[in-house]
Amino acid sequence: MSRLQISIILAVFGFLAGCKSSTSPSGAVSTSPYAVWIAAVTTTYISDAPTDTGTNFLLQGYSNIQLWDIPGNVQHHEVSYVRFLLPTLPAGSTIDSAYFELYHAGEREDGTTDTTQFWVSEIGVPFGFDTMTWNNGPDHGRYFQPPNPIVCSLHSKDWCGTTDIGGIVRKWFSDPATNTGFRLNLANQKNFFKGFNSNRTFSRTDSTLGTAPRLLLLIHVPDTASLKPLKTFPQLPRDANVRLGLYSQRTNLVIMDSLTAGSDFPVSWNAKKGH
Repeated sequence: MSRLQISIILAVFGFLAGCKSSTSPSGAVSTSPYAVWIAAVTTTYISDAPTDTGTNFLLQGYSNIQLWDIPGNVQHHEVSYVRFLLPTLPAGSTIDSAYFELYHAGEREDGTTDTTQFWVSEIGVPFGFDTMTWNNGPDHGRYFQPPNPIVCSLHSKDWCGTTDIGGIVRKWFSDPATNTGFRLNLANQKNFFKGFNSNRTFSRTDSTLGTAPRLLLLIHVPDTASLKPLKTFPQLPRDANVRLGLYSQRTNLVIMDSLTAGSDFPVSWNAKKGH
């Protein structure tokens, strides 16, 4: 069974029927709020270290960002990339807010403080994560510093990520060709090495979301609409690096996200919302 043959479904949690609809003017369609957790479909990182410039790290358990140097002389960089598959929104649905988050399992793993920041930016061009290297990548073999990055605060042994990026995610839904993924780097900070759990962390499998990079959405769905579009994803792309196992062999399915009723994320998700 190839990865391309595997369908993708949604794990639904919570008591959906118990959610109260939002109030609407007379004659308008009422809607209900939902929280959605979407796990990344593929992650990788690349490095300009002399031994790594032609290497792809798709199967590594961490997504690294690094700017390591001796005073006045940068030695090498590591930049990570993350991409998501998106379901189809039921007709008439709205995205209230969205957040991109990663899990930093370390604590001062490089000997430096974790009270630092990292940058998130859109890649901007389509690229195969399984063929990406420093010499052959979307940034053309250079350390790209985006002009308007999303600045994120790092946390120790916890989730961390962006403030509301609803505008970006709405664009992805309306024009799927723009969904090229995110780039993570450390900007001008030196002597830092920080690692995030990737899709290859052992907590992320074909039946568990684990601590792989995630996209969190708060949405409203018309009460007359079926939730089925939110439960079905496109087939896995060739460069997907989700661990396949007994679950996908038995069901021909991979769980990509979780849905629960409510106007905010469950406490158990520990959503940071940029904090």
